[in-house]
Amino acid sequence: MSTFLDDGAVADVLVVGGGPAGIAATLSLWSLGGDDLQVAWVDPTFTSGRLAKLENVHCNTKIDLMSNANHFRHPNFGKVEAVETEVQHMCATAHHLKDCTDPSQIGWTRLGSCRRIFDAATRGILSSGRVKALQGTVLACVFDASQQLWKSQVVAQSSDHGTSAPAAAAAAAAAAAPRLITSKNIIFATGAEPRQTVSTTRVATLLDMEEALDLEQLRIVLRPHLRDSSAGGRVAVLGNSHSAALVLSNLRDLASEFHQIKVTNVVRREVRFAEWMENIGSYKWNSTGLKGYGAVFGRAHMIPGTEGSSWMSIEPFDSFDESNFDFVVDCTGYVGTKLPELRLLERTSSASSASASEASGPAAPAAAAAEAAGAGAGRLVEVRPLRDDVTGRLQGLPAAYAVGAPWGEPAGILWGKGYEKNEGFVSESSFIGFRVFTDRSNLIVEHILRSNSNRNVPAASL
Repeated sequence: MSTFLDDGAVADVLVVGGGPAGIAATLSLWSLGGDDLQVAWVDPTFTSGRLAKLENVHCNTKIDLMSNANHFRHPNFGKVEAVETEVQHMCATAHHLKDCTDPSQIGWTRLGSCRRIFDAATRGILSSGRVKALQGTVLACVFDASQQLWKSQVVAQSSDHGTSAPAAAAAAAAAAAPRLITSKNIIFATGAEPRQTVSTTRVATLLDMEEALDLEQLRIVLRPHLRDSSAGGRVAVLGNSHSAALVLSNLRDLASEFHQIKVTNVVRREVRFAEWMENIGSYKWNSTGLKGYGAVFGRAHMIPGTEGSSWMSIEPFDSFDESNFDFVVDCTGYVGTKLPELRLLERTSSASSASASEASGPAAPAAAAAEAAGAGAGRLVEVRPLRDDVTGRLQGLPAAYAVGAPWGEPAGILWGKGYEKNEGFVSESSFIGFRVFTDRSNLIVEHILRSNSNRNVPAASL
């Protein structure tokens, strides 16, 4: 990993997050920005984000799409030679799905193949010297309107492999000290985590959705509870998403081992299936419709009256009562991972203005970032941003952008052009995918390059 930015250096762009969206953003900066952009990149692990937990999960995108020039063979990924090797491996290990109605010449895969590609891209980026990377967590980001710069507070992760105890303690202490990154722009690629529709329960045991997506992990979690054949095994799976289909499939497989398992799929609407449209190279119901293995399983088991009714019941969400179940798995989607604290530092000349160092409570990390930057007197203004779907910029924050989950991509910009008002497109604004991460990142980088020469944004317009 390359050495980090020298003290006092200013990065053109800070990328926050090292999952698929962060990797796509960093590749776009490398590809479109060339040698002219100074890029900083921060992530706690640089292990491709949540993909590290989902390697055995069926991918809902066919390899025919993932292996084309708009996806993993996009010129941006071509910056790293090792990516092509992993794409070829993905194609060589593909499998076909019986009864799949979605045409595919190459076949399907699991997310582990995708992680191998993103891991290869990460290694190539870090070894290229094109970015300055820091393994750590961004706590707060403050935009200083007078300097037109972002000041981001980062707590670095220590690495004590092969070191003595005193040396490891010293390294840990050094890593614990917050560091400051100064940048002209920020791209947030902070990802998402499973939604908790049922946040707490006194009756049922809440099962982690991502553990339930892995058959072996689900078996490990359930075994202590169901070792006694008299123990209750009533499981509610909330939602009929792709994740729900995979969790239901795992529960069906485990029902032969744990005979007391009784499954109920709790839904708000009838199950929906994506429809491949060859003429536009995309899907109707792209976000909410099942694809791949999820669609095959869904047609066989998730429609009332099909085979699934012999081992699984389906009930509306309105009648859901957690007291009727021993376990609940929430598969209703993902919500955004909490962003770092975001603040605008508005300079003031008034004697009554609060110093950045006087902030306390929830604003303390942001205040510390402002103080460490020598911001002086000013007012910290909290911002809760929304994203502009055209530019990718976070509204209310200058020179701040976002890519990836939870910021979905509505039809008409990066996909489904000309169909954005049609049924199956107009309601699919939550769509995300590896390909649109690259397309969105390119739009963001192009916007940064165009605006880099004009940094004099009046504070009143922020």
